[in-house]
Amino acid sequence: MSLSLIPGLKLVRFGEAPNELLSLEGEVELVAWKEFQNRSGPYASSSQQENSTGLFKIDVGGDMVVETPTITPEHLAAYEHLLADQEKVRSSILASILNWYSELRPRVFREVEEIGWSMPEVHQTHDFRRLIGLSSIHLMNVHRDGMAYVGYEFGCSWDEEHGLGLMMHGDRVVDTGHADSSFLTWVAERDGGTVMTFD
Repeated sequence: MSLSLIPGLKLVRFGEAPNELLSLEGEVELVAWKEFQNRSGPYASSSQQENSTGLFKIDVGGDMVVETPTITPEHLAAYEHLLADQEKVRSSILASILNWYSELRPRVFREVEEIGWSMPEVHQTHDFRRLIGLSSIHLMNVHRDGMAYVGYEFGCSWDEEHGLGLMMHGDRVVDTGHADSSFLTWVAERDGGTVMTFD
């Protein structure tokens, strides 16, 4: 399938033949996340600009390396969904983060504050605008019901080292945790997803 179906994706080469690795990477605009932190620095670190520009990294495959990266109809369905339903997806993500954060905070608050990171009380999803920022989108090589899983990777004020990540299928949150929850193939597989095969 043509790369032009997902605008901005490019084939990126790492290393040299015969050990060269190929990856599909680019940028996507998601205006629903513009009022959050700008986490466009290395490893989802804060950039100097306070609010996000709404442009985020996007890649295909997450942690899975394949010989010939390919855009499938399932990737395209997931991409179209993340653009068309970004407000609904954002609401699902923030609700899941609020639940996860509310359970996490009592256990780690003291340690987090001692090392200089910020973990204030949060009572509504709107409060996360000053604490998190989207960094990357991962279109996974795992699908279910005609749609690929999508990982959302964030930087966050309470864990600058491990970040924050969610795996999604459509509007449904599959997993919430550290950043690696957004790009590990097995997270989507555990939900019943099928790994794509490329010939």
